[in-house]
Amino acid sequence: MAEFTPGTFSAQSDDQARGFLRRGVYVEQLEELFKFHRAEDIFIYQSELLFANSALFFKRLFKFLGFKDTRGCKKQALSAPLPRKNTKTPKRDLEPDERDALRALQDFYTPWNRQLGQFIAANVNPSSTFLNLSMWE
Repeated sequence: MAEFTPGTFSAQSDDQARGFLRRGVYVEQLEELFKFHRAEDIFIYQSELLFANSALFFKRLFKFLGFKDTRGCKKQALSAPLPRKNTKTPKRDLEPDERDALRALQDFYTPWNRQLGQFIAANVNPSSTFLNLSMWE
């Protein structure tokens, strides 16, 4: 498994950076959650899918929770647009140190994300999981 390399993220102390990085290792968090809760009681949804279609997220969540009829929900709550990103900021190329940091993060998380995909595939009911597992292959 990828390990933290001291000194990689000089903006934070190594201990702080290690703590921040470990919070993003979701497989460890799910393993702990599954020790105390049944798989059928856990709803997992990928944030990118939520941001892309919040109405679909709520529809799936309500179905998971057992609501048979969501007509009582305010329609605008299900289809409310997400806050827009600042579109006035022009895109720019990353600086070399930013590219290095991004590469270091990708190198760190790639094996953990593969393990997360395998864990989910083996332990989670597909009807309560909405993920694009191919992004972790």
